[in-house]
Order: sequence, then structure tokens, then C-alpha cells
Amino acid sequence: MPTTSARKKITVDIPQSLYKRTAEVLQERHISTSELVREAMEQYLDAIWQKKLADQLAEGYIANAELDRQICEEFAFADAEQP
Repeated sequence: MPTTSARKKITVDIPQSLYKRTAEVLQERHISTSELVREAMEQYLDAIWQKKLADQLAEGYIANAELDRQICEEFAFADAEQP
């Protein structure tokens, strides 16, 4: 865990309904608001990173689709030549 000097304090305004739900989870899990917010932020940022990576992979597959098709056609005879 980072030292106190490496931390930043933030203030967040949330609707009352979200606050009530948050308070229930904090009590059930026996954690602080800071812990919950850190976990939620980490999970959210990880999800964004994973989506970005998936999008980049999809773009790469699309960009290489024609080349992949050509290679497949060039080697299609190889299966036919096996005894």
C-alpha cells in the first residue's frame, strides 16, 4: 500500500440513494469508504483497459483479414497433397 505522501484525497458528490447502498455494503464487508472506492475505481479502470485491448485486437484481426485469407488460399493445396 502506498505511503500517505503518495496518496491524493478526492471529494465525490453522489446521490442519496447511492450513498445508502454504499453504506450497506460498507457495513456488510467491514471496509472503509476509501477501500470501496479504490476497489471500484481499479475494477472500472481494468475494465476500460481490457475493452481497449479487445478493440485493438479486433482492429488488428480486421486489418489482417485479407492477408490471412490470401495465406489460407496459398496453403490450401498443402492439405490436398498429403498421402
